[in-house]
Amino acid sequence: MNNPIKRVTTTDKIDQIKINRDARRMKMEEARKLKSEREANNELQGIKVDVDFQNMVEQEKVKLPIHK
Repeated sequence: MNNPIKRVTTTDKIDQIKINRDARRMKMEEARKLKSEREANNELQGIKVDVDFQNMVEQEKVKLPIHK
């Protein structure tokens, strides 16, 4: 019994590229939506900080050891 190895065709590769592109687009769309929501929330709370900078600071805070 030989198990034939399925060859990956060019159309299969193209389809995979399309799937990957759609996934990236959806991820970026979600990130834009979250950023927009956060900007609106900051504006309501009177926070005058760039959202990207705020995210960067929060990510760095997570990396720091907690001192008691």
